[in-house]
Order: sequence, then structure tokens, then C-alpha cells
Amino acid sequence: MKAHVRKSSQQPKETVLLYHLEPEKEKKARQVLENCGAKVITASPEDSEQTLGALLGMDGFPRFEGEPDQKAESEAILFSGFDNTRLNVVLSRLKSAQASTPYKAVLTVNNQGWTIAHLIGELAKEHNLLSRLDQLRGLTRQLLQHDPKKLSEQNRQDAVDSLAKAQSIMKRPSSASIDDIDMTIAGLQRSIAMAMAADINHANHETPVRQKDESEKTE
Repeated sequence: MKAHVRKSSQQPKETVLLYHLEPEKEKKARQVLENCGAKVITASPEDSEQTLGALLGMDGFPRFEGEPDQKAESEAILFSGFDNTRLNVVLSRLKSAQASTPYKAVLTVNNQGWTIAHLIGELAKEHNLLSRLDQLRGLTRQLLQHDPKKLSEQNRQDAVDSLAKAQSIMKRPSSASIDDIDMTIAGLQRSIAMAMAADINHANHETPVRQKDESEKTE
């Protein structure tokens, strides 16, 4: 199925490209968007090598003729002509209608010449990074819940180093590579495992002492 595009000299103010959504989701999304007054364009993996500008029917962006070498199979939604307020309203309604998707983007001067396959590749990288950052934040919170005094000196230092690295990455995520983030996640996971083991060990040492104290009180 080719993209349904009407060539025009001027793109409507609010236009949404629905790429490769499964039929029921596409139906829900179209209803939401049309109720919001937006123009809806659909595209499929057959359009993977079309530029965003071509798919949106913009002048100066000719269509690619021929079959794509590789087809982008992920769902995506592209927004064009929305201000921030309107975009937030539409995103909220799509989410409520269960018609959203993780891969979403806004058309810009910089990306209008990208192919849809390239856009999805960039969105995949971004989504992957955000997922790892969420994991990093969760592990950081989890490690901070443990008492570092229960750890051995070496394990305590390892935990401090992992936390410092995690906080540095979260302050400037764009400067960190995926490998750096993965290594930091692994370090946090090791420190959490050590902290949990230390908690158990500490509790096991405390239990006999409490039992002895209670026994002496009853004598």
C-alpha cells in the first residue's frame, strides 16, 4: 500500500502521518485526529525510502520510484504544524484512545529530508537510550535505599563509584555511549546484590543476639 498523499503547494497547518499502524489502532488514531481537525496521511513499509517531505506532499520533495531495499517495520506517528499546546492535547487523546505508539516525532527543517526508515532508526536509538536512562534512575533509587555501612569497604567504594557514574550520565545523557550506560547499569546491579546480601547477613547476626537478650529476660 502506498502513502495516500495529495500534492499541494502548501501543507495544511496540522497534519499527521500514521506509519504502519495495525488496522484497529490506525482506525482509532484516525478518528481522534480527524475529530481534532487534523489531516491524516497513512504510509506503509513500501514507503520506507520516501522522505518525510514527500510523504506529506510538500513541494520540493520528489517521490522515490521503485521498491525499497529495506523496509522499516516499526509503527510511527509524525506530527506537522502543531504548536506545543495542541500537540499535548492530541497526544493525550491518542493515549486515552489506546492509539499511540512509542515512536513519535515532529517534522522539522532538519528531518523533512529524511526517509521514513531513517527517522524510525533515529527514534529507535532515542527510545533505547530513554529506556536505559529509566532503568538507571530506578537502580539508583534502589541502591540508595540500602545502608552503605553494612557493606565491606571495597563493596562500599564500588557502590559509591557506580552511583557517581550514574548521576554523571543522568546529568548529561547525550555525552554517554550505550556501552557506558550498560556498564553503569551492571555496576549498580552488582552493588544492589551486594547490599541485599549484606542486609541478610546483618539480619542473621542480629537475630541470635535478640533471642539471647529475650532468653535472659525470662530467667
